[in-house]
Amino acid sequence: MELFKWIEDIEKAYEELIDKARNNIIEELKAVRDEEEKKMNYTMNEKQNFVKKVLEELAKEINQETLKFEMKIEKELKILEQKYQDRKDNLISLIFDKIGFDF
Repeated sequence: MELFKWIEDIEKAYEELIDKARNNIIEELKAVRDEEEKKMNYTMNEKQNFVKKVLEELAKEINQETLKFEMKIEKELKILEQKYQDRKDNLISLIFDKIGFDF
């Protein structure tokens, strides 16, 4: 029954080759997956860095514009205060005249 032994050896060798091929394919797939994962992480990091940079630039620009706006508001408030102080006496007299006080 040498023939059956020989067939069993062939089947065993065939199964070993299939297992070896399967393991090689699995290793290659893992390597490809790992490489793609690295590429994806790199791309994601690049995008995150770009977004971070843009946000920092926008924040800087917004801060500058906010400071300009605050300075304009402060300037206008000073002008308004000065106008009020200049017209204060006339306003008080006008109010007293309107409500009927005569001093």
